[in-house]
Amino acid sequence: MKLLKNNKFNIFLYISAVAFLCYYALEVSCSNYLFNGWLYTPVNIICMGAVISLIYLFVRRWWIASSVTSVATVVLSFINYYTVKFKGQPVSTQDIHNAGTALNVLDSYKFEIGIPILVVMLLGFLLLLLILKMRKTEKKKKLVPELIKTAVIPALVFLFAFGMFFSENSVKPKLTIVWSWKEAYQKYGFIPETIEIMQSSMNPVTEPEGYSDEKVNNLKIESVETENETPDIIFILNETLYDVNTIMDIETDIDYMPNIRNMPNTIKGNVIVPGLGGGTNRSEFEFLTGNSNQLTQGITPFNSLNFNNSNTVVSHLEKLGYTTWSAHPAEGMNYSRQRAYPAMGFDEVRFTEDFAEKDFYGKRPYLTDKLAYKKMLEDYEKMGDAPRFMYLLTIQNHGNWDILEEEDYLVRTKTDLGENTNDMNEFLSCMYLSDMAFKELTDKLSETDRKVIVCMAGDHCPSFLSDMLSNENSQEMALKKRATPFVIWANFPIEEGNKDMISLNYLLPLTLKTANVKLTPYYSYMLDMMEDVPVTTAFNVYVDKEGNSHSYGDKNEYFDLVNNYLYLEYNNIGSKAERKQVFFEPTE
Repeated sequence: MKLLKNNKFNIFLYISAVAFLCYYALEVSCSNYLFNGWLYTPVNIICMGAVISLIYLFVRRWWIASSVTSVATVVLSFINYYTVKFKGQPVSTQDIHNAGTALNVLDSYKFEIGIPILVVMLLGFLLLLLILKMRKTEKKKKLVPELIKTAVIPALVFLFAFGMFFSENSVKPKLTIVWSWKEAYQKYGFIPETIEIMQSSMNPVTEPEGYSDEKVNNLKIESVETENETPDIIFILNETLYDVNTIMDIETDIDYMPNIRNMPNTIKGNVIVPGLGGGTNRSEFEFLTGNSNQLTQGITPFNSLNFNNSNTVVSHLEKLGYTTWSAHPAEGMNYSRQRAYPAMGFDEVRFTEDFAEKDFYGKRPYLTDKLAYKKMLEDYEKMGDAPRFMYLLTIQNHGNWDILEEEDYLVRTKTDLGENTNDMNEFLSCMYLSDMAFKELTDKLSETDRKVIVCMAGDHCPSFLSDMLSNENSQEMALKKRATPFVIWANFPIEEGNKDMISLNYLLPLTLKTANVKLTPYYSYMLDMMEDVPVTTAFNVYVDKEGNSHSYGDKNEYFDLVNNYLYLEYNNIGSKAERKQVFFEPTE
């Protein structure tokens, strides 16, 4: 009883309760999960206490420090809940750069109040009561020596929590997000995972283990022979293009991808993309450079990397005499594309203000694929006699999926999906429109007397579909969630084929080889590697030709093959030494 009357002890209890409730709010908001195990639950609570302690060092009042922490946590929990709902993954430090991008698409989302939000609101009310009680309990401290003495404990708490995650022997493994972010967040908690991402973002390009410039200089690469032709080349990254039947069996009233499935003279298959339910910019990075996001895990590439004098498909083709064009029918500020596209060297860059004509699907606020292709073809005819390279990032299929009226659906599922049925109908209808628009595009390109090859791929699956299957966390399911369709088509004969599952970074060299365009030694190396290691992911594992997964550091028959690729990539984009540019130049 005497202890309970102790003012300092009561303050300690209040701070502990505030730290626990703040921790609970963050966990509920990102994964509807509370306890992270016997070790990581107290670690998370201590970390939250460390945040309160750090603020206390500046404000000198525990109730004020608790108030600041509580308000920030509740606001972050609200943001986190809707980020997971709409984007498919929790908010992180890399989203600070992408705030403008998020604001540009907010009008398409409905902010419904789910149970986690109600829980966070309740926690916010309890935090308010605790802080009001703490304010009455806490005595004012006026003497400087007493303030310094009181600050010692919070300083030690903060240093202890800091050491648990930033030291060499931290309590949490350094790389924990592998197949599923949810598994990592549920096991380790929101704060440790946020710290992990923040640590990664401090060093935009991670140096692969064992790298040295000498190893790169000594590499011998056998070039893949091509006919050195220069057909026109079109790359299309299609927003949220995804074949639902890759991941689940559903029956629909009509086929939602009849043309792409049956189009002749093509190479088709699925590509494993770096993002889950979002992350378009990371897909762009792999598509346009052939580099893997494995070395750039903690960043959004266009926000963090300098693309001046970089090696991309743009620089490669311009060295072969191509004129280049890029477009995205949305704001150029999204993911800093207005800076990154010109830095890559595109001769012409188009954003939403350059699309004078407008075309929308029902109430959906995004310009359609059909309109985007129309603008692209108009500019295609104005590009002169030199070989042409065009890159288009579409926007039609951006989420959310509860915008249309039911009478606007073009495709309907016959499979009862409960509350997700209408979302699925809207999504499938968008896939149908994309399929029809692509057919119109290829039909028109068939009529030109110029040789042209088109490569189109989806950038990620829709977040609602990933959420529907959130409890299935096998390796097979993890890959299928990231497996978007791709198609390579040409108006001249190509060797048809099917690539059941390759990673997105391989599409660039595969398309160039199919087009008989000169390759770089880097691209040749990747094509050789693809035969044995068809999937290199951005989440710490790769998959061999037998379908077995391996960590990048595993000592096995693929160790040198995979690591030499990462060494080449690091030399290309991250090494502080002089780049071995000969590996990234067209082969003579």
